[in-house]
Amino acid sequence: MGTTRFTAGTATLLLLAGTPAIAAPAAEPTAAASGVLVFTPDFFADSRPNDALDMVRRLPGFAIVDADAEVRGYAEAAGNILFDGKPPSTKAESLEDLLRRIPAAAVARIELIRGGAPGIAMGGRDVVANVVRATAASHHAAITAGAIAANDHVLHPVMTLEASRQSGPRRIEGAIGITTEIDEDAGRGSTRTIDAAGAVTRQMPRRKWETVQTLSGRGAWDTPLAGGTLSANASISRARKREDVDTGPEAVRERETLTEGEAGAQYRHPIGADSRIEALLIHRIGRLRFDSTAIEGNDSERFTQSSDTAESIARLSLRRERGPLAIDAAIEGAINSADGSAALFANGAPVPVPGSNSRVEEQRVEASLGATWRPFARLTVEPSLRLERSRLRQRGDAVLDRRFTYWKPRLALTRALGGGDQIRLAVQRDVGQLDFNDFVASASLDRGEINAGAVDLRPPRSWSAAATYEHRFAGDGAIVLRAAHERISDVVDHVVRHDQGVPFDAIGNIGRGSRDTLTAETTLPLAPLGIAGARIVSSVTLTRSRVGDPVTGARRWISGDKPVTGTISLIHDLPGGAVSWGADLTLAERKREYRLDEIRTKARGFRFDAHIEYRPAPAWRLRLEAVNLTALPFAETRRKYAGARSLAAPDKTEERRTATTPTVLFTVRRAFGG
Repeated sequence: MGTTRFTAGTATLLLLAGTPAIAAPAAEPTAAASGVLVFTPDFFADSRPNDALDMVRRLPGFAIVDADAEVRGYAEAAGNILFDGKPPSTKAESLEDLLRRIPAAAVARIELIRGGAPGIAMGGRDVVANVVRATAASHHAAITAGAIAANDHVLHPVMTLEASRQSGPRRIEGAIGITTEIDEDAGRGSTRTIDAAGAVTRQMPRRKWETVQTLSGRGAWDTPLAGGTLSANASISRARKREDVDTGPEAVRERETLTEGEAGAQYRHPIGADSRIEALLIHRIGRLRFDSTAIEGNDSERFTQSSDTAESIARLSLRRERGPLAIDAAIEGAINSADGSAALFANGAPVPVPGSNSRVEEQRVEASLGATWRPFARLTVEPSLRLERSRLRQRGDAVLDRRFTYWKPRLALTRALGGGDQIRLAVQRDVGQLDFNDFVASASLDRGEINAGAVDLRPPRSWSAAATYEHRFAGDGAIVLRAAHERISDVVDHVVRHDQGVPFDAIGNIGRGSRDTLTAETTLPLAPLGIAGARIVSSVTLTRSRVGDPVTGARRWISGDKPVTGTISLIHDLPGGAVSWGADLTLAERKREYRLDEIRTKARGFRFDAHIEYRPAPAWRLRLEAVNLTALPFAETRRKYAGARSLAAPDKTEERRTATTPTVLFTVRRAFGG
């Protein structure tokens, strides 16, 4: 399951050239061009935003989508936020953290771009938000400090120091911070085993507690250079995870340290009045060290894992605009590598696991050509074609060398209906990005689970078709409905890997599958009901997937897919803007995982969060958050078979029930400068 992340804004800093603000702000969005809605500072004034993140969250009918690690290529995997017309030159920082780094006073406007706009490369997205920063000279600094309280009787610190200075098009920023994450399924519960006849054969108490503490430092610099704009950024972070699981007779301890660093640079230069060229370089490194120990009586198990990863990306793109037609061409190269090893010991003796040593390297080159054409004022057509050549080499326990060629076409149509309404259609072919961790053996001692490293793993490919209808009303109200269908080749799921006649679970390709999704996103202002400053924001997704089971041959869900996901939020900015409060309901979720001799079902109940924020002065913000007030229940059911699932019925069932713990965060923020 996921984690509840408390952060006061650990920052990666992105430096981008600003563009002039529009002259006449309005309290409601204005249409700057077909499909573009412009939100000026007056639109957000009643809610007194502290930073650009507060402002983007206020955009009706828009939800932040971060970079997608499952999509290959930098441009297509980027999130749906642009900064002064271009995507960030970093992959190490989330969009929310980047937005936190921009004070609200430094935002000239935010453009909600639907279906493309002049000078904007959408990166395959239907909708993006472009945060345009003012270029006036300014300097800002802020300190945020706080603590998290939970039932481990420890106050976990949260702190960020940040500063920025701008002089015209030059900007420099930096920040250091500490964040704490508490796993959302931490708490107390029980584990019981039930035999095939329904009798309880074993029952034990269970307590799990997991925290991740991250230290980070980040900086960025932006300056004019040789008629263009140069942006550079660097970051380093270290995350330490501690997980303890106690079941009475057994105690499991996990310790993990992840260190990551990144350096990036982006240069943009105009060519004449209607063209520009852009170059991007990014290099990332990572080091993971993991150690897990399980002790039960006189028996012990230990599993260790280490991996070193690196990624280098170089991209060169050209954009040319002539009237209603814009042409984009790009070439991108990337080298990804992962060198990993794992070891399992039982009572001090080594236990062989296939895939314990693996080095994987991928070399990839992609060329792309696309266009944005407006044959009519209300119609936008976006055809594109990408061609990828890649080589994947695996060394260690398995030796493989494979080459791939992928064609990835896309066609998108956007039709404006008037009044801000739109219909968007898209058909495209995508290729997924492999997770190199799947090539190395892994284990969960808490579950008695061992996974072999993957062999001959290929990227999944899919054809997808999507239709979106967007309706806007009452100035800041919106309803967005989206339906999509995917046909997937080489679905990545659990397979069986044999080693010297012994079967192991591993990650692999299991054939063709399909996935259907239906999403509804709404922003409903409550002012028409007499509640000024209040709104209900919701996002709900229904999913159905099908694939052939490699063990039984029957059709089933793709492992990890959830039938229902979503949140419903009530947000109220009280008159005057000094106080705001809100409540969030996260819908219950369920997912299944199909292994060789087990079907695992994980279910999470409804979660209710609430917050209140007080701003006694523009420079001060006091915030109190209560997460998981309902102490949501977690359940994990493991139906176990005495061999492959195709040979017999389950002979026992293990049930885990956890009552999770509420968590409270209090932070104080003080801003300086102007």
